[in-house]
Amino acid sequence: IKLGSLGLHAEVPSKDGARGAASGSVELAEYRPAEFKVGVESSKSAFIRGDKASFTTRGDYLFGAPMSGGTVHYTITRSRSSFSPPGSEDLVVDDETFARDLADTSERAGEFQNGDGELTAKGDFVATTALAMPHQTGPETVTFESEVQDISRQSISGRTTAVVHPGEFYVALKPPKDFFVTKGAVIPVQIAAVEPSGKKRAGVAVKVDLVRRSWQTVVESRGDAGVHYESKSVDTIVQSCSVTTNAMVASCNVTPGDPGYYTLHGTG
Repeated sequence: IKLGSLGLHAEVPSKDGARGAASGSVELAEYRPAEFKVGVESSKSAFIRGDKASFTTRGDYLFGAPMSGGTVHYTITRSRSSFSPPGSEDLVVDDETFARDLADTSERAGEFQNGDGELTAKGDFVATTALAMPHQTGPETVTFESEVQDISRQSISGRTTAVVHPGEFYVALKPPKDFFVTKGAVIPVQIAAVEPSGKKRAGVAVKVDLVRRSWQTVVESRGDAGVHYESKSVDTIVQSCSVTTNAMVASCNVTPGDPGYYTLHGTG
């Protein structure tokens, strides 16, 4: 078989005499073993939103010499992630319970920077980016992928990832002992400010809202297509308490009034 573009065509006859057909093409190229390797490193394994990050791409020939002059194309993408500071297994550090019924306004996964460059005489290339991360609401993963091409047009890629925290600390709440409580019962709220390292930060002013959530359903007529039901959540803050965190766990109390579904929402 000759190298190059190949066309494929298939036909399947049916009982009524008609024929179903499908076609496609593939590119057939000669196999070439890799002559160089690509490594990618991040300046840190974790960042805080607003930090400046740098990523280094390095190309080396397999016989040991640095690969100078190779062309580089890179992309940087972001995506949602999960993170729990060490030692905080009994605390809730994310906003999922509160946000799950709300309209999603967070940034979708996708590319936010790309560029081209060239390996230096030492065989490396450094790309930098400001981690502004608009609309970030929780931990995210940033992925840096780099493709290096040599003079013979052979390409090899490498990638690395890093975590981006939304702030210098996470507001953490300890879940209530009981999912169901009686009307008028006092609910103790235990609060901490936890750094990504797991250290509890003292001196942070935290406000905790007791939010009663209800739902409103709207029926929309669509003519011959029938009706469409749309439900949205409605939040009402019924009570708040404030604390200043310490090196352990601070606490304050809230008391639900009318029966209903409530969430605790802490901000600091």
